[in-house]
Amino acid sequence: MQINVRKKEGQVMILSTVLIGGALLSATAIAGFVLFFQIRQAGDAGQTAAAFYAADTGIENAIYCYYRENHEGNDIDTYCDKSADTQMLGKTNDDCSNPAQCKSLASSKAELSCFVDPTDKTKIDSCKPQPGVEDTVKGIFILSKGTTVRAERVLDYTIITASGN
Repeated sequence: MQINVRKKEGQVMILSTVLIGGALLSATAIAGFVLFFQIRQAGDAGQTAAAFYAADTGIENAIYCYYRENHEGNDIDTYCDKSADTQMLGKTNDDCSNPAQCKSLASSKAELSCFVDPTDKTKIDSCKPQPGVEDTVKGIFILSKGTTVRAERVLDYTIITASGN
């Protein structure tokens, strides 16, 4: 008695179809994931710019306070630590009388400190000049943080002054 055995073909074709389909599915998922983050990053460009300019505004407020405001009798480094909020564009002060109508677009917080050694800004001193004592302050250092809903930027600014010489 003879048994007739037939060769079965086609398993390699099925296996290769499954592998190619899995590779295509994985590549599509990875491409979608990368595209999602790029679209999100492009949308955050406006938020990033607003946070940067808010931090810049904080620096300008602190510099204005240091050089222009009357802070006689106050310690300048605490008096000139400033916070600022920007309101939504297109709104006037009258429109923003109700806080629920205007939400803050960006905010900034600036901290000012005076240092005695330009090479080492950690050696800080009071910015308040002492009467009859030589002024040891060699410069000011401003650290400003601008924040929005989805972005945060930090800027630092150093001014070497002629005081203390």
